Amino acid sequence: MAVDQESITSVDQLAAALEADDSQDHQDPDNAQPDAEAQNDEPDGQLEQEGDQQQPVEGEGDQPAAPESLDDTVVSWETASGEKFEVPVAEMKLGYMREQDYRHKTQTFAQEREQTVQHIQQQYQVAETFAKDLGHLHAVNAQIAALEQAIPTIDRNSDPAGYVDVVTHLQTLREQRTGIAGRVEQAQNQQQAQQQQQFQQAQQRMLSDLQTSIPGFNQEMLGKLSTTARDYGFTDQELGRITDPRFVRLVHDAMQHKTLQAKAPGAVNKVKAAPVKPAKQSSTATTTGVEINLKKFAKNKSLDNFAALLQHTI
Repeated sequence: MAVDQESITSVDQLAAALEADDSQDHQDPDNAQPDAEAQNDEPDGQLEQEGDQQQPVEGEGDQPAAPESLDDTVVSWETASGEKFEVPVAEMKLGYMREQDYRHKTQTFAQEREQTVQHIQQQYQVAETFAKDLGHLHAVNAQIAALEQAIPTIDRNSDPAGYVDVVTHLQTLREQRTGIAGRVEQAQNQQQAQQQQQFQQAQQRMLSDLQTSIPGFNQEMLGKLSTTARDYGFTDQELGRITDPRFVRLVHDAMQHKTLQAKAPGAVNKVKAAPVKPAKQSSTATTTGVEINLKKFAKNKSLDNFAALLQHTI
């Protein structure tokens, strides 16, 4: 039985309404067809009887119209403290989706954080093991050196047992040194390989940045930039270890500045060689005071204007 959408006042009723709405939306039309055919096979009298039962009740049209969809339904509830809330179902769905997105991002961040912590712990354990092996290797080398100096002083005839013990101990230490040295070398090789991988990744990021920040950046321009950097005293070894794109952009600006400086003398010579054009003289005649007063008197033949004109003519 479907729950009346206007009477939803609790979360349980909302869940029941959602379930009923979903079941109506996903009803199979193929399964509904036989029911319609079965109803058509019923006697006419029964159909008429059902038609009479389905007549609208008087006054039913005065009731408020139901919401067009479940999203428009307003859910109301009251908390234990007496606060009342009314929220449309659509807003509740949006809030649920935001909560799901926040939960997903939080879980992703927690997983990345856990992976980072595990990586740091592994690196710390590797460094700790490497430090122990390196210290042990130095200690074994010192013991081997002491025994090698002591063996020539032992008389094998007078103290054969002591001599055998020292030689046996020396052989054991040498075997230990071989194993420890192998682990140290393996750790160093792994560290170098990891550093090389990180360096290559940093260079790839630098090249990607330069292709975006410097127009027309390519292998040819990179060669010109290297030449400019060598002019400032950088060695090939130093240039081969650069991973910061800011340094390359700085060299690019220096190269452009040097190019402009090289073109500057030519531009100055062109300016000097250009012919000097004489200044145009103005042909406009200067208006005299007589002409000015004459125009004033022509416009207004007053006594003051006539006196002024007469003063310039005397």
